[in-house]
Amino acid sequence: MLKSFLPLLFMCFNLLIVNAQQDEHLKGECFTDQLLKSLMDKNPEIRKEYQEYKKQYQVKPENYSSFRRDVITIPVVVHVIHSGEAVGSGSNISMTKVLEQIEILNDDFGFRNTDRQHIPDHFINDAGPTNIQFCLITKMPNGDPHNGVNRIKYNNIPDVSYIEDVIKPATSWNPIKFLNIWVVQIPTPGILGYSYLPIPSILNSSKDGVVIDTDKFGNNGSYIKGRTATHEVGHYLGLQHPWGEIESCSSDDGIADTPNCAGPYFGCPNGPQYSCGTIDMSMNFMDYVDDPCMYMFSKGQGIKMNQILADERFPLSSGAGYICDLNLTSNQNIGLEAVPEIYPNPTTGQINIKNSEVFENQVVVFELHDLSGKKVFEIKQLIKDDEEDININLSSFNSGTYIMRMTSEDAHFTKKLILITGN
Repeated sequence: MLKSFLPLLFMCFNLLIVNAQQDEHLKGECFTDQLLKSLMDKNPEIRKEYQEYKKQYQVKPENYSSFRRDVITIPVVVHVIHSGEAVGSGSNISMTKVLEQIEILNDDFGFRNTDRQHIPDHFINDAGPTNIQFCLITKMPNGDPHNGVNRIKYNNIPDVSYIEDVIKPATSWNPIKFLNIWVVQIPTPGILGYSYLPIPSILNSSKDGVVIDTDKFGNNGSYIKGRTATHEVGHYLGLQHPWGEIESCSSDDGIADTPNCAGPYFGCPNGPQYSCGTIDMSMNFMDYVDDPCMYMFSKGQGIKMNQILADERFPLSSGAGYICDLNLTSNQNIGLEAVPEIYPNPTTGQINIKNSEVFENQVVVFELHDLSGKKVFEIKQLIKDDEEDININLSSFNSGTYIMRMTSEDAHFTKKLILITGN
């Protein structure tokens, strides 16, 4: 009897652990609203700024026809806060993990996320690319090389206040020119991440930027898909939660195509959800559902973020071309849906490149760089307008993570590439 009972006990214990891990993620929240409320309670001037912000940035149906189509690139610096582990261990996350998160941001903001196919028919016409992309810097504004990641050791972080009052002021790069992202083990249980809306008291201060819990950064298992960063960067670019300032049908986010809802959703809601007389957009990146169950920004949210980038955060993208290897910038008026596709990825060595219309009838330089920035491969090729696929053999290189770069006179494109060659 005892022999049959012990395996059952072990199985139940494992299920409890799994469920506890899942519950922790399901109950985790963004801390942005609480921080903003705390600031407003302490300083009436900040409350006034917030009220003015809400009035100024409204997205109404008449705004949709003027939505810009140019791609805006935001340069990113990632501050990895660790407790002394080797690179790639514990809180000292690897460069591969950082690149993975940047790729997730670009997929989500570019409407290239593969799970967009799950958007309900009711909202499919409301979803689309924001035409915002992100690049990890490759050099300082003065031209000195940099890989875009700062690794800083801090032991015994007691609370969020320590992150705000000690770590961020000591490590922040100029927030006018860079999106600062801090990856840190947030000591307060239940906080996945946070950022601040772009109101005057926050802009150009050490508070400006995004904080993400280490375990929620990048793709970590079946429940963590890097969407905490997508959500918090949405706040950074001016988006509120769909329910607005308070959880009530009387409050909203000021965007016409995100329906009013009474509050957040958690887990993975089944079927249409209703709270304020209409179907709720629970799968929106700015809600609280699990990462695998959020799929979209609305077109109105894209417009609002572009409004912010044309106004409060206008200087942010002005220097991107000088400090980044841009994912895609072109003289042509194109959207992120024109980004080339490199497949298979991971690959055993042979890669194919398609959807390269932006490079048609141009000489393109193909470069492969390792993660130290060293160029290990280069070829030049004329891409003709009738050429469907470009084939490149990289099977002679060692297994590992690389960066593939395509450059022509009019456009630039970079992509993380994983080689599994057996070398």
